[in-house]
Amino acid sequence: MKKFLAALVVVMLAVIFTVGASAETYLRGDINKDGKLSASDARATLRIGAKLDEATEEQKLIADMNDDGKISATDARTILRISAKLEDPKGEISIGGNSGEETERTELSSGISMSFKDFMKKFGGMRELDTTDGTISYTNDYVTVVSDPKMITSGNINAISITGGDYMICGVYAGMPVDEALAALKSAKWIVDNENASQVTLSKVGMKIRLAKAGDVVSFVEYYLGISIVTPDDTTTSTTETTTQPPETTTQPPETTTKPAETTTNPPETTTKPSATSEDFEKLPEQAKAFLLGNFSLKGYTYNGGNRDYVSMYVTKDNVRCGMMMESEDGKPMDVDVLITDMNSKSATTYLISNDTKKYCKLDTITMGILGLKPEDFKLSFTSIDPATVTVSINTVKEGMTEYTVYKLKAGAEISEVYMIGDNIKRICSYDTKGVLVSRFDVETFSAGVPASAFSLNGYKKVLTLLSIFS
Repeated sequence: MKKFLAALVVVMLAVIFTVGASAETYLRGDINKDGKLSASDARATLRIGAKLDEATEEQKLIADMNDDGKISATDARTILRISAKLEDPKGEISIGGNSGEETERTELSSGISMSFKDFMKKFGGMRELDTTDGTISYTNDYVTVVSDPKMITSGNINAISITGGDYMICGVYAGMPVDEALAALKSAKWIVDNENASQVTLSKVGMKIRLAKAGDVVSFVEYYLGISIVTPDDTTTSTTETTTQPPETTTQPPETTTKPAETTTNPPETTTKPSATSEDFEKLPEQAKAFLLGNFSLKGYTYNGGNRDYVSMYVTKDNVRCGMMMESEDGKPMDVDVLITDMNSKSATTYLISNDTKKYCKLDTITMGILGLKPEDFKLSFTSIDPATVTVSINTVKEGMTEYTVYKLKAGAEISEVYMIGDNIKRICSYDTKGVLVSRFDVETFSAGVPASAFSLNGYKKVLTLLSIFS
């Protein structure tokens, strides 16, 4: 019950990550801007290098793989090797801004989760720093990268900072006007967490950016994981930062429980608390039983940051598929699903699906980590709930002219209230151990069981990257 809406978080974070990453950012070498490197990109680059075709300024920046300021057969060869997976990708390039200098900077944001070896192979050599806090750190004159074992697998990078040079992070660089930097980040869906006279901290789907100010310009940029993605039990929720910058005073966003006035504290019970026997479970309506056991289909609305979002969900003991209608940056609707299969095995797999383009891709562990997600977030199986441990209290709540029968369900520390009219579920509310409302779902349709086709990807095309799903 407690993790009933966890998959909805996956949908929202994944879509926000995908849409935000697409603005003015391209894979280096992706000269036709289709979200992938292919032989077509190599051929187009070769023709430009041979003076057979003209190139736009954007294409010149995208296709210059060795940063020598010109397009040649060498660039075409690199693109072809990357497309054939004989060579590692060269990251991304951000196009835009007010000056040519900005567009020629090296974008470092793709270095998060890389090993030090791969980072230096891609961006150049660095020297190791002496550290005393358990972290590993390398630097050159302008860039510092850090691996904190509390945040990421040791030897992989969880924080990158720059103080100058021809580098940028998410399109922001040292020396850039602060107002311009903030405008660019906000347009890419970054949210300001904290701002004072000396620095600004922003966050976006598990990542953070810190800008230090020197008057009206940026003097320092740091890009880092805002949540741990390592697996030890005591570190999965760590938010310890890995730099010597002053700690943030982040404020958490309000809980996504915007809703009409109602009984947000547990309603008074009209019966004495029964003993924990299976008889309580057997007395429940069939839909309430299906909800507890995790074998159901539903459609309805959930609340997120003041928005009322339409959601669908299909749940069994091993699989879950949930979908949400979202808006892209240009205001177009996006019908996106997340499918998680074999949740209770080592082969558990997560897919992001676009019902608009009929495409899907598999989300790997690193991508999910950057989104702020952990494998345990997907442990949605309800089979661990023993009906004999469920206690039930029944109450009647009247809202306007509507009267609900409310079943308060307790299974260990998990508490839910199921609002029903007759035999049909109309609302599901989940509470923490202190009785504070955590989530609310207004149900449009609910049924026990799941259609056989709910977890099928027949008719969908597999692609390799998140961005390709929406193209």
